Parts: sequence; structure tokens; C-alpha cells
Amino acid sequence: MTVKYIDSNVLPNKYANFSPCLNSELNQSKVYNGKTYTLLGSFEKTYPLIRRIEIGIRAVFKTLFSLGFGLLFESVREDWKTFWNGKKRKIIYTFSSFLPVKLLADQGDAKSQYLFGLRYINGQGVAQSDQEAFKYFQLAANQNYADAQYSLGCMYENGQGVAQSDQNAAQCYQLAANQNHVKAQYNLGVMYMHGQGVAQSDQEAARYYQLAAKQGHAKAQFSLGFIYAHGKGVEQSDQKAVKYYQRAAKQGNASAQCNLGVMYSSGRGVPQSDQEAARYYQLAADQGDLIAQRNLRTMRENGRLNNIA
Repeated sequence: MTVKYIDSNVLPNKYANFSPCLNSELNQSKVYNGKTYTLLGSFEKTYPLIRRIEIGIRAVFKTLFSLGFGLLFESVREDWKTFWNGKKRKIIYTFSSFLPVKLLADQGDAKSQYLFGLRYINGQGVAQSDQEAFKYFQLAANQNYADAQYSLGCMYENGQGVAQSDQNAAQCYQLAANQNHVKAQYNLGVMYMHGQGVAQSDQEAARYYQLAAKQGHAKAQFSLGFIYAHGKGVEQSDQKAVKYYQRAAKQGNASAQCNLGVMYSSGRGVPQSDQEAARYYQLAADQGDLIAQRNLRTMRENGRLNNIA
């Protein structure tokens, strides 16, 4: 067994039957010439008879001239093994972060296909290409990889690298949402709320917002608060609206902070409090929320901030 170190983003042709290591007892990284290399995989080379004889002769001379001590060296032992079985295993390490992902993606690993799609989206190590990104996302999505299904949904929805299609976007989001993908659940809720690629349904929107909100998705929590406040697809409840607005507001969602200000200002679902209303308006205004800025200005003009410390 010999170790090879590769700096290029391209695997040399001589390693045509290379097999990447997904799991290995070998060291996952090695330092060579001051650089840290990552385990890429193994390559087994088969030698013809004439070459095996040459290797055998070399092994004999090394052993004789070292008075037998050559057998203590790994290189000599490897020569003898190659002579007898005609094969030599090479372990390959790479300095490239690109090469391992590319090789695994081309050999059908779903996660690597998804990661390689991201590289094309961001132009990381490759020329930026939405079309190539879509291709790799599709390969991973076909293997039921949820992140790839969600990414395909985004590309269909935005017409990025593919013809825009709300129907296809909704289908991809649905596949990912079925696997509890939180962003897909939220996006599917939005599509049901607006009848975008699916039949409009406040009830289905509420259901998917609820699924995403349970996983802590701030926008879903805000949206759930909004539909409870207005009774869209759920029984109207100011108390539940406040509960979800508060959860989203704690995560810094400006719209939720602004709407909480409205609830406190009017005493809906909470005791009326100009102080709390102003506090939440200010949090949202500091993030550039125009409605919160306007509401703060109105409170100031009406003298409702005069008694607030």
C-alpha cells in the first residue's frame, strides 16, 4: 500500500478505477509538506506479468543488499506482495475540498449531489451555473433527499435555472415537507394561503404553518399568529395570536414585533399597555419596519409616549 497526495481539483486518468471511501478505518486526514490533506479513497492497480517480474527482481535485490533487513521496510514488503498477487493498493489524499464531493456525487451519493448543486449555485470551485445546480439537485431529489427537494422547489418557484412553475414548486415542497423539512412546510403554507400552484386553502395553510412553527420557524410562527388574529383557516383567537407573535418576536421577527405592538396598543389578547406597545414598535422600527415607525410616530403625536420612561 502506498499513499498519494493530490493537489488538483481533477483526479488523474491513471486512477480510473478509483473508489471513494465513505467509511474507512484509515486516517481521515494527514499532514504532508506542511498542508493538511483529506482522505479521498483507495485505488488498486493491477500489474502485467512482465512488470510483476521486474518488481520481484527489485524486491530480491533490496532484500539481498540489505542482508535481509530490507524486509523490515514497508516498501520492500509491498514489492513482494505486488510480485505475488499482481496488485498494489494506493491510498489517495487530497488537498482539494472540491474533488471528494464531485467524485461521490458522480457515483450517486445523494448528499454529495446536493452539496455539489450548492457549489454551482454559489460558484464555489466551479463556474456559477443555475442549470448545473438544478441538475444535481434533481439527482439528489430523485433519491428522496429532502434538502434537494426543497431547493428544487425554490428554483421552480423563482424560475432559477428552469422554467418557472408554481405547480412543480408546490410538488417539490410537498415531497420535502412530508419528510418534516421545516422551510418546505412554511413555503407550502404560503402557497396554500395564496393559491399558488395549489388550490387555495386557509385550512391547509394553517396546517403547514403549524408544522413549521412547532419546529421554531419564526416566519411560520408570525404567520400563524396572523391567521389566528384574523380567523383565517382557524377559529379566531387573540390570545393564540399573541402567543405566536411572541414566539416569533423573541427570534427577532420585525413583523411579529410590530403586530405585538398593535395588540398591546389596542388591548387585544393582552392587557392594554402603551409602554409594551411602544417597546415592541421600537424593536421593529429599529429593524426598519415602516409600519412600526409610523405607529411610534402616531403615538408620539397623540401624547401616548409622554408618561413612558
